[in-house]
Amino acid sequence: MLKREIESPISNDIALSTKVILVSGLKKVGKSYIVRSLDSRKEYISLSNLENKEFANDNPKLFIANHSGNIIIDEIQEAPVLLDFIEEAIEGDITGLCQYILISSDNTIIPKARQIFKDKVSIFNFMGLSAREIHNISIDMAFCPDEKYMNTRKHSSIKRVHNNIYKNIWLGSFPQLHFSDKEIKLEDWMQFFDDYYSEYIKPEIFTLIGKKQEFQFISFLRAIATRTATILDYNSIANTVGISPKTTKQWIQKLEDMGLIYLLPCYPDYIGDRLIKANKIYFADTGLCCYLTKWINPDVIEHGALADALFETYCVMEILKSYRNKGIEPELSHYKDKDKRVIDLIITIGNKNYPILFKRLENPKESMTRPFSVVWNHHNGAGAIITSDTNYTEMQTKYNLPIYTIPASFI
Repeated sequence: MLKREIESPISNDIALSTKVILVSGLKKVGKSYIVRSLDSRKEYISLSNLENKEFANDNPKLFIANHSGNIIIDEIQEAPVLLDFIEEAIEGDITGLCQYILISSDNTIIPKARQIFKDKVSIFNFMGLSAREIHNISIDMAFCPDEKYMNTRKHSSIKRVHNNIYKNIWLGSFPQLHFSDKEIKLEDWMQFFDDYYSEYIKPEIFTLIGKKQEFQFISFLRAIATRTATILDYNSIANTVGISPKTTKQWIQKLEDMGLIYLLPCYPDYIGDRLIKANKIYFADTGLCCYLTKWINPDVIEHGALADALFETYCVMEILKSYRNKGIEPELSHYKDKDKRVIDLIITIGNKNYPILFKRLENPKESMTRPFSVVWNHHNGAGAIITSDTNYTEMQTKYNLPIYTIPASFI
């Protein structure tokens, strides 16, 4: 059985009797299976069952009273009204044994849970498979381009990850496509994403827009996919699809709520008027992104027009998974200004900024790192250029800080 990295922090919270554990994320990435396998003694109930859903919404107090305090409630987003009554049950528990594990495929439940449960809740954002999980590489550290991480990572095997980067980009991160009984061929890949759209995306969007706009929404999805790893421009997307900027914002929000996209904010600590204050947008699953943009095999992806964007998307998602799989929501941002200075990703840890560029070049130049000085004024951490090469080096620069060139397989 595949062991997921996120199992360890969830198990720890179960053992510590954390009152509420919320596991939220994309559909079909294994949330329910993993949670149930971690605590099989708990009662399990799913609100995808219509009768359960109706009961929970019509009489939430009785619903909670009818079930033990040790329970897993799946698809909790179908009855968010339960959260208040779960809080009441926790407050009234005199045994100290009450524990609720909630599973959601809609991230709008996260701020509601934080507001209601405050310090009594642990929240885990569950993503698709990481390259570490796919290739069975055990590293008990989230990615950070500092000396400690570099010394740990360079001694672990990276060849099999490097040799499969574009295959992994094509397949994406859904477990079904990596641990099948047979080799996944193009027709299997197409069928999986056809089914995923029909069974999991289409029903959700119908609740938002109705059936009449389905084909327009498909055009919207494709417009977003072609813009992965770029600055989010609502007007440009609206003009391409033929919808208003307001509708574009609503549909983007829906994709974010479903976990289909990730919005990377701009660097928050820059003082001045040169910063372009806009998010960058990334598809959370590169396989789904390739499906929507019709890049249908690894070789085409590696040499196609979206190669750089898909490579960056893959790297950013791998970095994000390395934190979320530890139960950490990282402080990530990007920088772009009117002088065309760009930093693709900034990891902020404590009082240090770690600026990162993503380049598929084999021999990136030190001059590419000049924008790093923007975020190094007061918060100095090592920098990195992440490449598709296998070489790991430390650049000689004029800064008193190391800048590493790192293979993507190091993440």
